[in-house]
Amino acid sequence: TKTNGYSMVAWESLIGFWRVWVIHLGRRYGIFRVLSEARNPLSSGEIARSLSLNPHAVDAWLESAHALKVVKKTSSGYSLPSPLTTLLVDDGNPKFMGGLVSYYALRSLDFDAFDALFTGETRYDTHNSHLTEAFVEGTKWDHTVFLKILLPKLPTLRRTLNAGSRVLDLGCGAGGWIAKGAPHFPKSHFTGVDPDERSIQEARERCRHIPNVGFAPGKAEELDFEEEFELIYLGEVLYVIRDKQSVMNACYRALKPNGYIVVCEAVSDPSGNTWRDENTLVRGALLDYMAQGGR
Repeated sequence: TKTNGYSMVAWESLIGFWRVWVIHLGRRYGIFRVLSEARNPLSSGEIARSLSLNPHAVDAWLESAHALKVVKKTSSGYSLPSPLTTLLVDDGNPKFMGGLVSYYALRSLDFDAFDALFTGETRYDTHNSHLTEAFVEGTKWDHTVFLKILLPKLPTLRRTLNAGSRVLDLGCGAGGWIAKGAPHFPKSHFTGVDPDERSIQEARERCRHIPNVGFAPGKAEELDFEEEFELIYLGEVLYVIRDKQSVMNACYRALKPNGYIVVCEAVSDPSGNTWRDENTLVRGALLDYMAQGGR
């Protein structure tokens, strides 16, 4: 019946909420990593000792993770199914999804921002610690896709980066994209710009051992360069910018002839099936984007 169908939606929501948190905590405290590296099943005590964690918390996590079908349990101990190693541990694999799961767990810590959204206030705290960490986790997949899927399809851009070029990461946040990409192209110089001073400081610390990078505070709306970059990267930036056209115009002016602008955004297909997973995820997250002042 329809009632039973909606009851299932409610039950799936409750179970899904806890599965998100179990996955996030398993990643945060290294439990997935230890399980993925083990040749044989591990006991709760072995996992807790190897990570110097509270054994009672680890035991409770394993019980929950098993109930939520995240880990396997046998008489010998616990193990991680190999497909989940790819999905939740290996952030260098384009199939990795663990960062997105952690993103939504971390964003749920700041859902009091919905009070401002629904009461019509204009207060947006877009650079709190939870949001910064959420962006780091949620964009890991984007960075891997740039290196392993996009660049192989753009051999001219890859040759340009190998030969040496100037690259701008506009809205760089904590520097995740530059930290992952710059070491692959030592002849190129990567510049990160972000309006948040704390994010710039974190980016500098993250990339302190990478010689071909630099970071500076600045707003995308105030970009003022003329033909200086071969590549400009905007990763999950445009959705919080109101005057997108002026920013894109400024990026175009900042490009050298035949340069590239790479835009990475969560976009749903307006003509596509609403219930397709990608569309459902993006449209379902609309309130999150709005709570950040975006769309």
